[in-house]
Amino acid sequence: MINDKLKVLLIVNFDHSYDKLSYYDDWVKSLVEHKKLKIKLVNFSELYSETNEYDFIFLHHSTNADSLLPLLEIEKFLIKRREEILIFIGNEFNNIFSPIGDRRKILKRINVSYVCSQLMKDAAQFLWSDVCKKKVILTPPALNINNFFEQKNYKDREFDIGFKGIKYYSYIGDTERNTMIKKFSKINGLNLNISFSRFDAKNWSIFLNSCKSVISSEAGSYFVDIDDKNIRVILSKIKAKTSKIIIPRSNLDKLFYNLPIFVKNFIKFFLKKSPISHSNLVFEDAEFDKFYKSYFESLKKPKIYFKCISSRNFDAIGTKTAQILLEGKYNNLLKPNIHYFSLNKDYSNFNEIIELVKNEKEVKKIADNAYDHAISNHLYKNRIDHIIKSIE
Repeated sequence: MINDKLKVLLIVNFDHSYDKLSYYDDWVKSLVEHKKLKIKLVNFSELYSETNEYDFIFLHHSTNADSLLPLLEIEKFLIKRREEILIFIGNEFNNIFSPIGDRRKILKRINVSYVCSQLMKDAAQFLWSDVCKKKVILTPPALNINNFFEQKNYKDREFDIGFKGIKYYSYIGDTERNTMIKKFSKINGLNLNISFSRFDAKNWSIFLNSCKSVISSEAGSYFVDIDDKNIRVILSKIKAKTSKIIIPRSNLDKLFYNLPIFVKNFIKFFLKKSPISHSNLVFEDAEFDKFYKSYFESLKKPKIYFKCISSRNFDAIGTKTAQILLEGKYNNLLKPNIHYFSLNKDYSNFNEIIELVKNEKEVKKIADNAYDHAISNHLYKNRIDHIIKSIE
């Protein structure tokens, strides 16, 4: 510790979709700017020259959210180090690109001391408590007021309801977001901007400032298991129904992962037209509704609640964009019909919600309530203060 500052080596993956996930940058900048931390920021691929000693090593979400290749590449480096390791977990669901079971094995091998989870307590403890030496720390997303702030007042906003985001793949086992998009896309009489797409932080903030309200649901899935059984079952069903030759995951994945984005997109386009595909790509082509009904619809929801609040919820709050959120827990951080318009899961109050969205006074009240609440309680500084208190 230097001058009461924790000396931290923060390892990030700048090589893969970093600019498309605003919360990646929110965490990095907030950690670097925190007064109680002295951060050395390094890309995982450049660690070979790192010989300094630190109080802690922090592994950023980007090292594990969408691929385990960064962790696998630096595993030997981490095992040799004496510092305690804290890891931020991203995408805490059964992810074909970064399976829960494989992540747990790596965490054990590299001897992680602290796991920072975005999930609620029971879910976070269930997934990670037995693979870290000391503690699971609850660290949901927060508000970055430097990136997400009000740029347009209500009357200057073009769209009544908006949405931008990715479509969930079949293996996630959650239909709520996709269903919500279909339902709201059919509204008449309001100016809508609803589609499946993704922006970088700057353009995402611009989009939010063009909307009076946005729609969303909780992130993740109800169906999460430690051994990734759901992924294996869905993949076997897809293989049984396709005539394509499926290339399994292998060491060649690392070569593909490190290719430029435009080369990856070309390969994906070629494979979609060819009689060959890769196990990671077949999920993109799978018919969501078909596989949801044939597998997940009949499953009993686990007692543990695995869904969680998303960074996009706080992004909207920062821009004073009201939110229409599907009924859920949202980590118990936001209150329904105080901080957001709560849409019943059976859509029984759908028409009522639409009328509220047409009411300028109600929309502005919800947006202001949420903003005041987040500014007081849910900035990234609040999250990092909690982490420091937990590890000191």
